[in-house]
Amino acid sequence: MTTALSIEADPYILPLPEPDSPVVMDRWISAGNTYSNSSYSDDIWSLGPLTDNPGDSLHKINLRKCPAALRSEVRRVLWVLINGELRPTYIRERGFQNRTRDGVISMRDCIIQWMKFAR
Repeated sequence: MTTALSIEADPYILPLPEPDSPVVMDRWISAGNTYSNSSYSDDIWSLGPLTDNPGDSLHKINLRKCPAALRSEVRRVLWVLINGELRPTYIRERGFQNRTRDGVISMRDCIIQWMKFAR
């Protein structure tokens, strides 16, 4: 006897981005944020949509600084870093007191290190 498995959509698995996909998914942009959102295929990505304080510096990611041979892979990993989040069970099971995702400054610092590693 076989049973049908019910497959539910997993909100923690991101869809693959298209060239015209926004760099920052709408769910992460606060209401009232007016910074323009870059497209996945752009060479320079603005992190402005993640910035809630209009007095903060606007950070950008220049993908042209990444070696061309690695650019498409790095682009995808950075997009997942920006839009993904850890499962609450992952945080809870490990006893972390963290949030399920980093803030824009922490993301920027991580991206800078990854870009240096890629070069």
